[in-house]
Amino acid sequence: MTITLQSRKVGGVWTPRATGQKVVYSGGGSANRAAARAVCANLVEKVEWRSMIDVDLVGYDDAPTKTYSPVASLYCG
Repeated sequence: MTITLQSRKVGGVWTPRATGQKVVYSGGGSANRAAARAVCANLVEKVEWRSMIDVDLVGYDDAPTKTYSPVASLYCG
């Protein structure tokens, strides 16, 4: 599983800010998740953020489709 944290100025282009990868096995729990983290550098500028999630199943062909989280507007440039 790969998760990419993306940001953009309102109306701009999505830019990757941080990426996390992890091999995740079936079942639940906090040990079975990937995380990406970015530090706020500008607390005055309002920026849109989202996560892009890509899951690849080992040994299987998969579609190039990615899942995106809802957009959040934060003062974190």
